Amino acid sequence: MPKKLFYSLYLISILNFAFFIISSISFSSFRFRAGTFLKNYMLENPENYNYVYSFTFKRWGIYLFIISLLIMIAVYVYLIYRDIIPKEKVWLPISLFWFLYAFAGIYDIPTQLFTFRIWTLLAFTISILIGYGFITITNLFVKSLIPRIIIWLILIALIFYTSGVQKYAVNTAIWPPGAFWTSNEEIQGYMWFKDNLPSDTKVFTFSNNALVVGLDKFICPWCKEVSDYQRIGFNQSSQQNYNWLKKEKYNYIIIDGQTARKFGSNETNKKLNELQKSGLFAPIYNTGGFILFQTI
Repeated sequence: MPKKLFYSLYLISILNFAFFIISSISFSSFRFRAGTFLKNYMLENPENYNYVYSFTFKRWGIYLFIISLLIMIAVYVYLIYRDIIPKEKVWLPISLFWFLYAFAGIYDIPTQLFTFRIWTLLAFTISILIGYGFITITNLFVKSLIPRIIIWLILIALIFYTSGVQKYAVNTAIWPPGAFWTSNEEIQGYMWFKDNLPSDTKVFTFSNNALVVGLDKFICPWCKEVSDYQRIGFNQSSQQNYNWLKKEKYNYIIIDGQTARKFGSNETNKKLNELQKSGLFAPIYNTGGFILFQTI
């Protein structure tokens, strides 16, 4: 390798390493997390929020880290192009770019096609890069047993600290029955609904069709008249609701916590009072978070 090229890459590597160290320090110290330097300062001096935020990792450290990754990718591509690194190692810059893409995604940088389950994609590439780094480091000590053992212990400790503890906490925690439920009372109402109405009973809801279908009752969400009425029917009068339900042969209607989440608590309470006072609907079961009405 020519001396000029060697020293150029050497200086680039030093600069890249500096970027990486600075961004890593900013990530661990300059975040709005409990106990960090900026968090404590902000709590003590709330009038300086904008000034303090300008030092945060999310404001500038993340971009410095991304620059360091781009430099690494460019250096690898150049060295592979010049045959200084075997072309079989082309997967390394690809993995680094994959890591960069996923890393940018978790910080909502607008370069993403999507961000759903982006942490999973990030975990894949981190596993590849860490595995390669571990093998590379251990190969430096082929003839030395003790350094290899130390490296193994460090790897095991890091895996335990960064994922083992978290996995144990998540897998032993008490999980809710589902993210969409609004209360235990709503769940109790739907359990009664499942056990006490015959299968395929036509039941209308303004909110979650999946619960009606999933609990063995019937609603036709793919029917245009139903989907249209779920959009406009809530704001109609109880008489109009009654006429539409009778015409479509729906004998029951549900008002639940998810209805309140969709239309607002005040509007939902107003709707409940209107249905109850109309004399056209009889409340069959009420848990506070779930009310089942039957058309009279």
